[in-house]
Amino acid sequence: VGGAVQVKPLAGGSWSLGANYVVKPGQPRVIYPYFDQKLSQPRREDFALPGPDGAPRMVRVRLPAGYDENTVATYPLLVMFDGQNVFDAQTATFGVAWEVDEAIDKSMAAAKFQELVVAAVDHGGAKRIDEYTPWPDIKGQGGGGPAHLAWIHESVLPAVAKKFRIQTGPQARCVGGSS
Repeated sequence: VGGAVQVKPLAGGSWSLGANYVVKPGQPRVIYPYFDQKLSQPRREDFALPGPDGAPRMVRVRLPAGYDENTVATYPLLVMFDGQNVFDAQTATFGVAWEVDEAIDKSMAAAKFQELVVAAVDHGGAKRIDEYTPWPDIKGQGGGGPAHLAWIHESVLPAVAKKFRIQTGPQARCVGGSS
Protein backbone atom coordinates (compact mmCIF):
# COMPACT_ATOMS: atom_id res chain seq x y z
CA VAL A 1 0.00 0.00 0.00
CA GLY A 2 1.19 3.49 -0.79
CA GLY A 3 3.22 2.61 -3.88
CA ALA A 4 2.53 2.96 -7.57
CA VAL A 5 0.03 0.60 -9.18
CA GLN A 6 -0.45 -0.48 -12.76
CA VAL A 7 -3.92 -0.37 -14.29
CA LYS A 8 -5.36 -1.50 -17.61
CA PRO A 9 -8.80 -0.28 -18.73
CA LEU A 10 -11.49 -2.74 -19.81
CA ALA A 11 -14.38 -1.72 -22.08
CA GLY A 12 -17.05 -3.96 -23.59
CA GLY A 13 -15.17 -7.07 -22.50
CA SER A 14 -11.93 -6.01 -24.24
CA TRP A 15 -8.74 -4.88 -22.56
CA SER A 16 -7.14 -1.71 -23.86
CA LEU A 17 -4.16 -2.12 -26.18
CA GLY A 18 -0.64 -1.19 -25.20
CA ALA A 19 1.09 -1.20 -21.88
CA ASN A 20 -0.43 -0.84 -18.45
CA TYR A 21 -0.70 2.66 -17.03
CA VAL A 22 1.25 3.53 -13.89
CA VAL A 23 -0.71 5.49 -11.30
CA LYS A 24 1.07 6.90 -8.26
CA PRO A 25 -0.67 7.89 -5.01
CA GLY A 26 -1.34 11.61 -4.76
CA GLN A 27 -0.56 12.15 -8.46
CA PRO A 28 -3.77 12.24 -10.48
CA ARG A 29 -3.37 10.87 -14.00
CA VAL A 30 -5.70 11.22 -16.94
CA ILE A 31 -5.75 8.01 -18.97
CA TYR A 32 -6.73 7.81 -22.63
CA PRO A 33 -6.84 4.10 -23.43
CA TYR A 34 -7.09 2.87 -27.00
CA PHE A 35 -8.82 -0.24 -28.32
CA ASP A 36 -8.75 -0.03 -32.13
CA GLN A 37 -5.96 -2.22 -33.54
CA LYS A 38 -5.78 -0.12 -36.74
CA LEU A 39 -5.18 3.07 -34.76
CA SER A 40 -2.97 1.61 -32.04
CA GLN A 41 0.45 2.04 -33.62
CA PRO A 42 2.66 5.07 -33.19
CA ARG A 43 3.17 6.95 -36.43
CA ARG A 44 5.33 9.64 -37.96
CA GLU A 45 4.20 12.84 -39.59
CA ASP A 46 7.05 14.96 -40.87
CA PHE A 47 6.87 18.48 -42.25
CA ALA A 48 9.19 21.25 -43.33
CA LEU A 49 9.19 24.89 -42.31
CA PRO A 50 11.55 27.77 -43.00
CA GLY A 51 14.66 27.47 -40.85
CA PRO A 52 16.39 30.35 -39.09
CA ASP A 53 18.17 31.17 -42.36
CA GLY A 54 14.96 30.82 -44.43
CA ALA A 55 15.97 27.51 -46.02
CA PRO A 56 13.51 24.61 -45.52
CA ARG A 57 14.11 22.66 -42.31
CA MET A 58 12.61 19.23 -41.61
CA VAL A 59 10.72 18.54 -38.38
CA ARG A 60 10.20 14.79 -37.86
CA VAL A 61 7.26 14.19 -35.52
CA ARG A 62 6.47 10.89 -33.81
CA LEU A 63 2.94 10.58 -32.50
CA PRO A 64 2.18 8.04 -29.76
CA ALA A 65 0.03 4.94 -30.06
CA GLY A 66 -3.64 5.80 -29.79
CA TYR A 67 -3.14 9.39 -30.98
CA ASP A 68 -5.68 8.96 -33.78
CA GLU A 69 -8.25 7.09 -31.66
CA ASN A 70 -8.35 9.46 -28.69
CA THR A 71 -8.93 12.78 -30.40
CA VAL A 72 -9.32 14.67 -27.10
CA ALA A 73 -6.03 13.46 -25.63
CA THR A 74 -3.16 15.94 -25.40
CA TYR A 75 0.47 14.99 -24.90
CA PRO A 76 3.71 16.39 -23.48
CA LEU A 77 6.30 17.41 -26.08
CA LEU A 78 9.94 16.35 -26.35
CA VAL A 79 11.88 18.55 -28.79
CA MET A 80 15.10 16.94 -30.00
CA PHE A 81 18.01 18.56 -31.81
CA ASP A 82 19.89 16.82 -34.65
CA GLY A 83 16.52 15.55 -35.88
CA GLN A 84 17.92 13.60 -38.81
CA ASN A 85 19.69 11.31 -36.29
CA VAL A 86 16.75 10.62 -33.98
CA PHE A 87 14.74 7.91 -35.79
CA ASP A 88 16.20 6.63 -39.07
CA ALA A 89 19.63 5.28 -40.01
CA GLN A 90 19.01 6.40 -43.61
CA THR A 91 19.00 10.06 -42.59
CA ALA A 92 21.43 9.87 -39.65
CA THR A 93 24.66 11.79 -40.10
CA PHE A 94 26.87 8.74 -39.58
CA GLY A 95 24.36 6.09 -40.67
CA VAL A 96 23.39 5.11 -37.11
CA ALA A 97 20.10 6.36 -35.67
CA TRP A 98 19.59 7.08 -31.99
CA GLU A 99 16.46 4.90 -32.11
CA VAL A 100 14.50 7.16 -29.79
CA ASP A 101 11.26 5.60 -31.05
CA GLU A 102 12.42 2.11 -30.09
CA ALA A 103 13.50 3.33 -26.64
CA ILE A 104 10.09 4.94 -26.08
CA ASP A 105 8.29 1.76 -27.19
CA LYS A 106 10.40 -0.38 -24.85
CA SER A 107 9.77 1.96 -21.91
CA MET A 108 6.05 2.08 -22.70
CA ALA A 109 5.84 -1.73 -22.83
CA ALA A 110 7.45 -1.86 -19.40
CA ALA A 111 4.92 0.72 -18.11
CA LYS A 112 7.78 3.07 -17.24
CA PHE A 113 6.96 5.91 -19.57
CA GLN A 114 4.09 8.24 -20.41
CA GLU A 115 2.87 8.83 -23.96
CA LEU A 116 4.41 11.88 -25.60
CA VAL A 117 4.93 13.60 -28.93
CA VAL A 118 8.53 13.84 -30.15
CA ALA A 119 9.48 16.65 -32.54
CA ALA A 120 12.98 16.04 -33.93
CA VAL A 121 14.30 19.20 -35.61
CA ASP A 122 17.02 18.80 -38.25
CA HIS A 123 20.17 20.86 -37.85
CA GLY A 124 21.40 23.21 -40.56
CA GLY A 125 24.18 20.99 -41.94
CA ALA A 126 27.36 23.05 -42.15
CA LYS A 127 25.66 25.63 -39.88
CA ARG A 128 25.20 23.12 -37.03
CA ILE A 129 28.03 24.38 -34.81
CA ASP A 130 26.91 27.99 -35.24
CA GLU A 131 23.30 27.07 -34.39
CA TYR A 132 24.16 25.05 -31.31
CA THR A 133 26.82 27.22 -29.65
CA PRO A 134 25.98 30.18 -27.42
CA TRP A 135 29.02 32.34 -28.26
CA PRO A 136 31.80 32.45 -30.86
CA ASP A 137 34.99 30.52 -30.24
CA ILE A 138 38.47 32.03 -30.46
CA LYS A 139 38.33 31.74 -34.28
CA GLY A 140 35.01 33.61 -34.39
CA GLN A 141 33.01 30.50 -35.29
CA GLY A 142 29.69 29.80 -33.60
CA GLY A 143 27.53 31.99 -31.46
CA GLY A 144 24.19 31.51 -33.20
CA GLY A 145 22.65 29.52 -30.34
CA PRO A 146 20.43 32.29 -28.96
CA ALA A 147 18.97 33.01 -32.41
CA HIS A 148 18.46 29.29 -33.02
CA LEU A 149 16.64 28.86 -29.71
CA ALA A 150 14.49 31.89 -30.53
CA TRP A 151 13.60 30.21 -33.85
CA ILE A 152 12.65 27.00 -32.00
CA HIS A 153 10.48 29.01 -29.60
CA GLU A 154 8.92 31.38 -32.13
CA SER A 155 8.54 29.07 -35.17
CA VAL A 156 8.92 25.37 -34.36
CA LEU A 157 6.85 25.21 -31.18
CA PRO A 158 3.89 27.15 -32.63
CA ALA A 159 3.96 25.04 -35.82
CA VAL A 160 3.95 21.81 -33.80
CA ALA A 161 1.19 23.12 -31.51
CA LYS A 162 -0.93 24.07 -34.52
CA LYS A 163 -0.59 20.65 -36.19
CA PHE A 164 -0.72 18.35 -33.15
CA ARG A 165 -2.46 18.07 -29.79
CA ILE A 166 0.27 18.92 -27.33
CA GLN A 167 0.00 20.10 -23.76
CA THR A 168 0.91 23.66 -22.88
CA GLY A 169 3.22 25.05 -20.26
CA PRO A 170 6.80 24.37 -19.20
CA GLN A 171 5.89 21.22 -17.24
CA ALA A 172 4.84 19.62 -20.57
CA ARG A 173 8.04 20.46 -22.49
CA CYS A 174 11.47 18.84 -22.61
CA VAL A 175 14.49 19.36 -24.85
CA GLY A 176 17.04 16.70 -25.80
CA GLY A 177 20.00 16.24 -28.07
CA SER A 178 23.53 14.95 -28.25
CA SER A 179 27.05 16.14 -27.40
